[in-house]
Amino acid sequence: MTGSYTWHTDALDVTLSWDKGSPIRLTSLACHGTLLLDLPGTVLPGHASVPLVEVNLLGEGHRANQTRGLGRTECGARLRHESVQESRAEGTHSLRVVQRDRERGLRVETILRSVCSAPAVQSRTTVTNEGGATVVVEALTAACVPVMAADDPILVHGTSAWTAENRWQERRLFADGLLAVDDTAVLPKPQATTVHAVGTSTWTTDGSLPSALLRESGSGRCLMWQVEAGGLPWRWEIEHASACPDVLAVRGSGPTTADHAWDAVLAPGESVDSAPVSWAWSGVGLDDAVATMTRHRRALRAASGIPHESGAPAVIFNDYMNTLDGNPTTEALEPLIDAAAQVGAEVFCIDAGWYDDFGDWWSGVGEWRPATVRFGGKNGFQELLDRIRGRGMVPGIWLEPESIGVRSPRANSFPEDAFLSRHGVPVVENGRHVLDFRCGAVRDHLDSVVDRLVGMGVGMLKLDQNVVPGIGSDRRGVLPGTGLAGSVYAYREWLMGVRRRHPGLLVENCGSGALRQDAGQCLLVDLQSTSDQPSALLYPTIAACAPLLLPPEMCGNWAYPQPGMEEGELLTTLVTGLAGRLYLSGHIDRMSGPERDRVARAVRVFMQSREWLLRAVPFWPLGLPRWTDPVVALGLTDGVSTRISLWSRAAEPREVQLPLPPGTDTDAVSLLEPAHGPVLGLGVSGDGLTASLPSGPVAGLIHLGIPLGS
Repeated sequence: MTGSYTWHTDALDVTLSWDKGSPIRLTSLACHGTLLLDLPGTVLPGHASVPLVEVNLLGEGHRANQTRGLGRTECGARLRHESVQESRAEGTHSLRVVQRDRERGLRVETILRSVCSAPAVQSRTTVTNEGGATVVVEALTAACVPVMAADDPILVHGTSAWTAENRWQERRLFADGLLAVDDTAVLPKPQATTVHAVGTSTWTTDGSLPSALLRESGSGRCLMWQVEAGGLPWRWEIEHASACPDVLAVRGSGPTTADHAWDAVLAPGESVDSAPVSWAWSGVGLDDAVATMTRHRRALRAASGIPHESGAPAVIFNDYMNTLDGNPTTEALEPLIDAAAQVGAEVFCIDAGWYDDFGDWWSGVGEWRPATVRFGGKNGFQELLDRIRGRGMVPGIWLEPESIGVRSPRANSFPEDAFLSRHGVPVVENGRHVLDFRCGAVRDHLDSVVDRLVGMGVGMLKLDQNVVPGIGSDRRGVLPGTGLAGSVYAYREWLMGVRRRHPGLLVENCGSGALRQDAGQCLLVDLQSTSDQPSALLYPTIAACAPLLLPPEMCGNWAYPQPGMEEGELLTTLVTGLAGRLYLSGHIDRMSGPERDRVARAVRVFMQSREWLLRAVPFWPLGLPRWTDPVVALGLTDGVSTRISLWSRAAEPREVQLPLPPGTDTDAVSLLEPAHGPVLGLGVSGDGLTASLPSGPVAGLIHLGIPLGS
């Protein structure tokens, strides 16, 4: 049976096609009326196709011996159309696509969801075993999206490491050798080459990043995707096959057997879900594609049902970065609390070290009870929390719920199944066990910890993860990656339970900075730490690229002004904070009155713009910055008002041209930082700005259009 179905969302026209001898495929896609993909509705003789779904089963594998990725699976090729049906409910437009593998008795259901008016969809696939025998799924894609291979597309992808997050680069797929074009006349079989990225363990953004883009340099056509791993390992890949030479296949998945020692053993009646993957299209370039994904991310959050922070983002002061560094005491905290209130902070977060009196607290964490010696007695910590509230701020606490130190007294009270283990040996990393959230005793303990802290007046949790368990746990007779997935799913459910019990609780996600900031994990929280980078001069590239992975209002950028800091470095760190969600630290208690006034003014600038930040989307006037670029720029706009964060690390004066989005109001241009002094020279030039920068370091925050908060 040959057929097709065109799904019309507010911004996309998506056509799926099928026939008797091949699975359902995405064959046509138009974005706001611009055709981005146009493939034959039937598979031509001698050509391959790009199935909508790939399912790799144990005992079958792939159809070609050089295939080691997600594509060209035996099961994927056997899938046949059963039904395509769309529905609308509560602002979500969905397309349900059902296929069958009749040989193995599998029902494969793919859901495409459009949650806003932007040209973006989320995909997820569920495999259900409706046959009579057990099947083992070794890999499962959320969807497979074809892209035209014309004009040697450019791959835009990123990597992260501790204190060196969000390093993005652009490479041509063919000219730079990422993919190869073969001569089929001399090869005995059709060839395929693949470029891929893989995330490992629970630091989902340590190394390669789960989001990337493909863009055509000539036409502006662009596809962006994100694997919403939710704290799990993941894989994405781009394949070029000689049997389908004009098309690239882009695929995304959660963990796999080959990459992560994961599988899903499905007895009759059992199911497994893929990781969700979201896709955003544009006909006019990278900035528009990222803006589309930003709107889609916000819509996913709104549709999640999770009780996120209500209203505008609160201003947080955290005592850690370049300040107390995990050694809080009453004597150190009291003046900081008072100073934070004076500059306008609304939340004061006590970071690491509050639970241990011995100084070397790393391997002793896990009980999560306040230290006494540090805080002058049994009630000293409660008195500090009361002081924070008395100064008009919400108390916050750093917590690392997934780890427990090897010398923690609590570790000895847990049952054996409380720890991730392999071959019966609990995993230990850097003096820590990693807890298995499938264990009820673990969840009960941490529920009691959170409930006790909330009862003490805590209104914010900063949830960190500083060790990872590697490949996972084989306890309960499963593959290590499967055991890891079970624990991660249970952790997510635990956190959801916390949020339901305490809907007013502000929750920050952290993982040694930003090493687990995948979209699925960030869906559960209110903000994400963008780095642990302590150098103000290295942070601008991190802050400028953070909106590639997160909505700007979630990008918790540290600003750590210090007493006596030179003007250029002070501007650099303040503008870094104002480029996203201002996240303050620094010894502001030791500042002079004028220095503290500078910080207070930056807080007021943020407060005036934080409602606008919830609508703004990013753009990059100078292109995506590289790690060592001397000048870095990030723009944010809601179509009415526009701001540009501009940093120079150049040793000599520079003049830069800053192109602006079409329609930007250039009649009203102002410099918000610095407020006084001829530090930056600005002029309107054609469709952009000209900025004259003195020798670095120096930074500025430029506003165009209607003033905010006036």
